[in-house]
Amino acid sequence: MENLKIRFEFWKIHGTDNWNYTSLMGDDKFCVLRNFNLTKLFDPECAALIKSLWDGFAELYDLLGEKKTDSQYFHLKAKA
Repeated sequence: MENLKIRFEFWKIHGTDNWNYTSLMGDDKFCVLRNFNLTKLFDPECAALIKSLWDGFAELYDLLGEKKTDSQYFHLKAKA
């Protein structure tokens, strides 16, 4: 997260065994989805599968932001 220049922390909630964490919003969330090195947490095969899924969501998100996106094309991409 430091390499991405995003503040992210875990902390224990006082008086409980529960933990809380920084909520990622907006640009920070999309930066993590697009750039986080998943092999830091998962084996390479699992990291590749997760990255593929995240990349698919990022593509759909980008298509939603384009005014000229064809609804049939979006439907097919979302279904895939």
